[in-house]
Amino acid sequence: MTLIVDILDRAARQCSVSSPSNWVTSQDLSALEIRDFMGETVDDILSRIETPQPIGASATITGDGGATYALPASFKRLKRGAYAVRERDDACIPVADDGDWSYLVHRGSTGGDRYFRVTGIDGASSMEFYRPLEAGAEVSVEYVSTLWAQSATGAGIADLSAGDDISRLPRRLIEAGIVWRWRERKGLDFGGKLAEYEAMLARFSNDSRTARVVSFGKRNVYKPFDVPVPDFIPGA
Repeated sequence: MTLIVDILDRAARQCSVSSPSNWVTSQDLSALEIRDFMGETVDDILSRIETPQPIGASATITGDGGATYALPASFKRLKRGAYAVRERDDACIPVADDGDWSYLVHRGSTGGDRYFRVTGIDGASSMEFYRPLEAGAEVSVEYVSTLWAQSATGAGIADLSAGDDISRLPRRLIEAGIVWRWRERKGLDFGGKLAEYEAMLARFSNDSRTARVVSFGKRNVYKPFDVPVPDFIPGA
């Protein structure tokens, strides 16, 4: 693991910028720009990569009879796997469109399925279920957190706050992301550094997902409406 200030120092040298005496408190315009580019780079990585623990995280929602439950403050987005939200061995079904959700609630019947959607804003997200979770029902949620770094004590953090903070993301990946953004801002050739960044991002993605398919020996479960039914069924 690498100190975040060391990443910033290395990126600054590649941008031919003098590092400030203190990256945390500096108000120098160039230093602020490089910190901004670091934030944009980290946000891009977390938006695109299924990061493993400790950036990837899990939460358990325990039902109390209600429909809406708060997600952790560090929640950034759900992981994209089919079982990112599951109740026991069954995947909950995502609903992305508000119209679909309204129709679902208005219809008032889901059979044995459990539907969900994520609502709210960054730092204050919630998960809403239909059917509402019965008291004691448990839903497991796999998500990508905003905690891409950690303090000297090991606590997860979402931004640089001290000189001894450590990055949980690869050093060179963040550096490349900062540098190509800097070069683009200054009107310099950034294509080579962008290509380097994208190649490292793809490699990090592949290394984070060493197994492409996980099989537990269970056959695919088909829902009733997955099987087409003809409009007319002839008599025997």
